[in-house]
Amino acid sequence: MADKKTDRKADKNEFWDSLRENSRKAANLVAQQATALAEAAQKKTKETMDGIKLDREIKKVQGILKDEYEMLGQLSYSIESGLLRRDDTILQASVKRIDRCKKRLEELEEQRGGHKEPEPEPESPEEEEEELFAAAGEEPEEEEEDDGFPMMKFCPHCHAGNAMTATNCVACGHKLD
Repeated sequence: MADKKTDRKADKNEFWDSLRENSRKAANLVAQQATALAEAAQKKTKETMDGIKLDREIKKVQGILKDEYEMLGQLSYSIESGLLRRDDTILQASVKRIDRCKKRLEELEEQRGGHKEPEPEPESPEEEEEELFAAAGEEPEEEEEDDGFPMMKFCPHCHAGNAMTATNCVACGHKLD
């Protein structure tokens, strides 16, 4: 009888030792899996944040590009209407700024990992303007004089036409009032 009690006691001890060992292994496995999930979540969060930052940078450059096109149009209008003398250096500087914006957008799109399909060309300048404002999520807001022409700020330094919201001259960079 003593042998049976000893055997039972040994079996119980072996059972509890086995149970403790299996519990330790399970706890280690759960801890490893939790660590792997936390690392995956951290990586995904970083990717998401990087994507958001990239999207913001793209929107910012698109806004700058839109402004540059607007300024180029205003310069062209000022020249054609006789308000300004034609100065190719000013026009070329504007074109260079536009080219830099386009190049930066291409770089950002490559970083995003996707290339946008080229959008169809607008059929008229009015449609182009509407598309630009729609892409920016805005409606065109122009102050107009009585005759329906957009109002412009003219630079006191070089007399270039600027948007009413401009703080610096598009042509010479002079601070506007």
